[in-house]
Amino acid sequence: MKNAAIVALVGALAVSIAVGVIAEATRTVNVEVRVWQDVDDAGAFWLSARPDGGSWADLGTIPVPLDDGLSGTGRYRYGDVTLALSVPPPPSCADASLAADCAVLLAARDALAGDGALNWSADVPVTEWDGVTVSGTPRRVTGLDLRNRGLTGNIPWLLGRLPPTLATIYLAGNALTGCAPERLRLAENNDLERLMAERRIWYCPVPEAPWNEDAIPPGTYQFDGALIVDIPASDLKVGTCGFLHREIDTPEDIPEGQSHEALCFGNLDGRWEMWLDRNYGVEWGRSSTDPDTDGQTFPADVDALFDQIAATARPAPLPSCWDEPDCAVLRAARDTLAGDGTLNWSANIHMRWWDGVTIAYSSWRPPWQVTELDLRNRGLTGSIPPELGSLPPSLRTVSLAGNAFTGCVPERLRLAAANDLERLMAERDLSWCPVAALPQADGALPPGTYQIASSLIIDIPAGEMDVGFCGYLLADYGGPESIPEGRSSSANCFCDLSGLWEMCLDAHTAVEWGRSSTDPEADDQALPADVNAVFDQIAATARPAPP
Repeated sequence: MKNAAIVALVGALAVSIAVGVIAEATRTVNVEVRVWQDVDDAGAFWLSARPDGGSWADLGTIPVPLDDGLSGTGRYRYGDVTLALSVPPPPSCADASLAADCAVLLAARDALAGDGALNWSADVPVTEWDGVTVSGTPRRVTGLDLRNRGLTGNIPWLLGRLPPTLATIYLAGNALTGCAPERLRLAENNDLERLMAERRIWYCPVPEAPWNEDAIPPGTYQFDGALIVDIPASDLKVGTCGFLHREIDTPEDIPEGQSHEALCFGNLDGRWEMWLDRNYGVEWGRSSTDPDTDGQTFPADVDALFDQIAATARPAPLPSCWDEPDCAVLRAARDTLAGDGTLNWSANIHMRWWDGVTIAYSSWRPPWQVTELDLRNRGLTGSIPPELGSLPPSLRTVSLAGNAFTGCVPERLRLAAANDLERLMAERDLSWCPVAALPQADGALPPGTYQIASSLIIDIPAGEMDVGFCGYLLADYGGPESIPEGRSSSANCFCDLSGLWEMCLDAHTAVEWGRSSTDPEADDQALPADVNAVFDQIAATARPAPP
């Protein structure tokens, strides 16, 4: 019972009303009840009631005479009231307001359940669907609580099409796979971070918005890897109108929760604009580009469209550690590297916040790669594990000096364009770790780092094409003065296992001599793209052996 509008309370009298919930054969319906008391007559009461979602007018306001006698104790006077309420039918997929939500959930059901079960069916009232909450006027799906239901499927992208009314979504405690639709983050109550920690999954990639003068199609988009917005379906069209930078004297002048950068959205006639903070998603403001409209109120339809966009603007999620190759490398290296020191490299902390780690990614999409490793003067006392040598060519900076490292330095770290390895070695009296000699047997070279004789080091990449070592060449030069600058007169050659294509690298300076075919009939042919790609990778890592 809900006493929502009692005008006055009289302690000596009580109203006993046997109406709170109407029970039917298969469901219960909540009933809202109001008791009214005349302020001038303490003994005059009226009653209003309606089933949840119904109307007060169905019953009206009826008097409640307290003339049915006294309670058994004689302390209370009561009145028995019988109400006849018209109970609305249970919400179903036939309801116009629920049809779209039903379609989403029914299409997602089997993929989500996997080996589990969900009773979602058009023949069952939506209020009885497993884990589904329906509320509001008009009725929409507002909650999805599927925790610990034995679901083994994946999280369908369709769930991202549930309406903004979805305030709750709980999925943890299931053996779900795949990725989580990023738009589910808009639900005020969600356990997505917990789910992702349990299952080692992350948010699904969000497509970049088209940067052009045309209208942006309805959908969810990412802008510059920083801001995500939903563009709603509308008769009005909206496009991007550029990037703005606000002149602020000092960083502390930036309002809390804002940066000094914003993205501009505008209707396509170019008269009305809205700016959203590029990094936080909050709204900077709205204005007109037409001086004649400066004093005018925004048109209602434009305002409504901007409201919808601004309501969904949010910062892009930070990168996860799960399933990222560089994350696995650093986590495997952490304890050996730290020794008596500490490094916060953990799967439960975003890589962007890891000690001394800088990450970046291409096209604003995973996989994220480590580009800098700055661990100077961190009190590390371990050794430099060989795993660090397997970080990708994206690693541009390695700074390790000022720590009490022991052991040797993985030679492959020299590929970082900016490094302090020589300084570190001088400080700690370290040397380069030995590099395996190149196998002399015929056949494919296993992926790894190898040294040829005592002069050249190369990396053989893992890939679909096998590469072998096909010999040593001595160029026929007229004399030492004929040798081009940066080259010696000898080279080491690598070839695909068919023996048709080869690449030769200077035996001493690692400069590429060139690529060709061993078949005279193929001399004029371009190297196949896959062969060229593998040769590019080998040539990019070729370097003279350290003295």
